[in-house]
Amino acid sequence: MGQRRRLLRRLILRSVRATVVPLKIGLLLLRWGAAERVSVRQLAKDIGISYSTLSRVENGEEPSGKRLAAISRWVL
Repeated sequence: MGQRRRLLRRLILRSVRATVVPLKIGLLLLRWGAAERVSVRQLAKDIGISYSTLSRVENGEEPSGKRLAAISRWVL
């Protein structure tokens, strides 16, 4: 894993730890995807959730416990 990717993941993890606000999680995922030039579909596949779920999270919907766990595992 590249240094830039590790740094971005660390920033996401810090933000998630500080406050688990769905909009913040969505914005962080959106920013990470844009920074890495990864499509939403590919990012969803990497995380292990559906494209539609990731899209809803990026738009501020709170993920279910199972999906939040998948996002947390991916961040770590």
